[in-house]
Amino acid sequence: MSEHDDPLNAAEPGDPAAIPQAALRPSRGPSLFWLIPLTAAIIGAWLGWQSYTARGPEVTLTFARGDGIEAGKTMVRYKAVDIGQVITIGIAPDLHSVEVTARIKPEFVEHLTDKARFWVVRPRIGTQGVSGLSTLVSGAYIEMDPAPGEPARRFVGLETPPIVTSDAPGRSYLLRATTLGSLQPGSPITYKGIEVGELLGYELSDDGEEVSVHIFVRDPYTRLVRENSRFWLASGIDLSIGADGLDLRTPSLQEVLLGGLQFEAPPGEDAPVAADRAVFELFESYAAIAEAAFTERIRYVLYFNESVRGLTVGAPVEFRGIKLGAVERIALELGRDELKPLIPVVITLHPQRLGVSGEEKVGTAEGIVTRLIEQGLKARLQTGNLLTGQLYIDLTLAAGSKPVYVTGARNLPQIPTLPTEFGEFKNNANALLAELRRFPLDQIGIHAVNALAALERTVNDPGIGAAVRKAGDSFTAIEHLATGFEQALVPLRDDLHQALGGLRADSPLLLRMNETLHQVDAAARALRELADQIGRQPDSVIWGKEKADD
Repeated sequence: MSEHDDPLNAAEPGDPAAIPQAALRPSRGPSLFWLIPLTAAIIGAWLGWQSYTARGPEVTLTFARGDGIEAGKTMVRYKAVDIGQVITIGIAPDLHSVEVTARIKPEFVEHLTDKARFWVVRPRIGTQGVSGLSTLVSGAYIEMDPAPGEPARRFVGLETPPIVTSDAPGRSYLLRATTLGSLQPGSPITYKGIEVGELLGYELSDDGEEVSVHIFVRDPYTRLVRENSRFWLASGIDLSIGADGLDLRTPSLQEVLLGGLQFEAPPGEDAPVAADRAVFELFESYAAIAEAAFTERIRYVLYFNESVRGLTVGAPVEFRGIKLGAVERIALELGRDELKPLIPVVITLHPQRLGVSGEEKVGTAEGIVTRLIEQGLKARLQTGNLLTGQLYIDLTLAAGSKPVYVTGARNLPQIPTLPTEFGEFKNNANALLAELRRFPLDQIGIHAVNALAALERTVNDPGIGAAVRKAGDSFTAIEHLATGFEQALVPLRDDLHQALGGLRADSPLLLRMNETLHQVDAAARALRELADQIGRQPDSVIWGKEKADD
């Protein structure tokens, strides 16, 4: 290197150019200055994330209305403990409901499932009584009922509080019924008069043929629900008036007001305890349970040609006071011959009620009824209740009568019928009147009038009066004769007693003499009475003796 190339030797002493110059070089690493804001940003982000995660998730609740709900004030609670708060409230896009956004505490995230339920607690007056009075002071709040399920963030709120919460100990069951009666959510379920559960709800089946009723039985009463338990409606006062008279069953006052269910297990049968969500049949009444026990049924038709007023569907069919079935249908049809009106009554007989004594097989139930018909089995309408006029069908054996069948349109086996006792009496009376109409009553009347006229002429004849007076005089003489004859018999009787005094009391001669004297004495008395009668009433010879006044 030359001296000209050395910058230190390029200038003279004292020359400004001789001042040393700093040399600039690029940095080889990051500056420590940026560590401070970077650290602050990281801490801020971490604090923000902690704050975000500490707030908990947001859920959307849909209600029909937003009464009492306020953003920033209304709390979400579980068992009276705050677990969240409403942050917004607005109208749903469809304008049919209200959407409420609430923030739930993070410790409750795992309980936000599709089975969880929400409802607004406010003052209510319902079938279960008065509830939510505390909200008059604190304001309305949203209650949560958690339940296991799949995670969810959107919920449809309940309009009324649930009857039973998910944490209540007990079991749910399903009842299938043909009618709901007066049941409603909250209706009590009783066992031997003790309330053991409630009705949760109901819905109609897809085909509309039956009603599904959801019920809940609390522990420890679930052990009373057996697989063979039978449920029936106990709604209101069960009053029925039929051929059997008046039947009144009065449940508790609560069941009268709200309706209710009762159940029992058949006595003497030890069945297992029913599982949760088991299905049972709901009977319309306790009496329907007994009818359901007879599973076999035979249908017959009866044809009546008289009024069936008072006969209703369900009326009993009895044989000598024992119920064998019931009336199923009552109709009216015109006969095939000359359009004669007929009243077919379809009845259902229960073969299981037909007990047969002996060990021999008698065939099927249809065969038994057929043999009874051949022996004179017939049906007749009878009055079961004089107060209401209800009728029932009585099966009776009319010995010696052949069955007479009616040609009808029903393709069912037929049981011949008899008229009612009143109808039979009316038929006999009509037959008697028909016989009387054949009598020549006009000619008989003419002859009777002529006979009376002839008798009147005879009585009014003056000769008859004279003959009666002469007869009176004659009988007066007879009376005197009878009196004298009786007086004459007295000494004769005394003489005979003296003459026969030596005879024994059991002497045949003495017995015959006493009998003869008694006969003579009776003849004398009769003769005297006849004379007295003719003396008092001479015309009694013609008209007879007058009857004494009562």
